[in-house]
Amino acid sequence: MQLEEVIKNGGIAVMLTDTVYGLVCSVDFPDSVKKIYSLKGRENKPGTIIAANAEQLLKMGFSADQIDKASQFWPGPVSVILNAPDKLSYLHMGKKSLAVRIPKPEWLRDILDQTGPLATSSANLAGEPTVNTVEQAKKLFGDSVDLYVDGGDLSNSKPSKIVRVKEDGNVEIIRP
Repeated sequence: MQLEEVIKNGGIAVMLTDTVYGLVCSVDFPDSVKKIYSLKGRENKPGTIIAANAEQLLKMGFSADQIDKASQFWPGPVSVILNAPDKLSYLHMGKKSLAVRIPKPEWLRDILDQTGPLATSSANLAGEPTVNTVEQAKKLFGDSVDLYVDGGDLSNSKPSKIVRVKEDGNVEIIRP
């Protein structure tokens, strides 16, 4: 089964994002999002949303003003924390904010054009190092994931930088 088909049917995949391997699913399937958090053993720490463009984020309900401020970092490996609408509580887990990113690689934005925005979280158990290969991910998640997409060995990759753009326009670095 192709990645786009798995995602559009509410499935979960492990794939290379623009930074590290991630557990991914469509933002349109709250049960799939909950399953990602459950697979990781994550109680109250939301993942990241990756989108093809700002329009996808606007359709999700993020503020145009906040997206405009965040756009200085995109496309690229920087996740920006934005205030999240209440209707996305299944994604933000009561935090009222979410890290969002528009990745740089064109191949990934092409996928996101097809699937819509994805909820993603690094492919690891909470508090453990991120996996570097699909084989490591398979050992962790087994048949709980619908599809594994091999992107090679990512031993030299690192997670995205996380920042928050404050109301005054200053940038707070959360994870360098």
